Amino acid sequence: MLFRSNYSGASDANHINGYVKKIGSQGFTFPVGSGTDLRTLQISAPASSTSEYAVAWLGGNPGSTPDPTNSNQLHATTAVSGTIMAVSPVGQWDWVPVDGTGEGLTVTVSIPALTGDSFTSAADVRLVGWNGSAWVNLGTSGASGLTENSTLSGTMIAGIQAIGIGVVSNVLAQIGNEGDSPNTEIGRAHV
Repeated sequence: MLFRSNYSGASDANHINGYVKKIGSQGFTFPVGSGTDLRTLQISAPASSTSEYAVAWLGGNPGSTPDPTNSNQLHATTAVSGTIMAVSPVGQWDWVPVDGTGEGLTVTVSIPALTGDSFTSAADVRLVGWNGSAWVNLGTSGASGLTENSTLSGTMIAGIQAIGIGVVSNVLAQIGNEGDSPNTEIGRAHV
């Protein structure tokens, strides 16, 4: 895309199966996907006119699908932090902060259909980010649904290399809040 360019008509049949780069201080929706499925990632307006970010959708389990912009690093779905109990194996958005960290940006993604024992409640789904060693929570609220093209939002923090779909478990969080040590393997066993 060129400076001040735009696009229209992004769909499952019309999107970029690869990287899209955005430069500037306007909000933007990256029209990326797998070649057959659109998986948009939208950001709010960056503060700087030199802010530059590139994004691609990488389908497949982040634990076995190499991240090409991070020396083909794998992002284990079992490496979770804080309240995140599991990460979806459906894919990830490769986040490349070329100029700027993206810290504070609102990020909204369109998700694939989520299934499995860990993903039964849209309220428990969270946007997560890979910080180089673990998936961390970027969201404070759940997804709009569990069906294809539902949306999920969060706030970017510095140091994120990839964006994924995670889940918190209210039951395990409540046990942990009561002073007991939750068995986090329960939340991870069904990924």
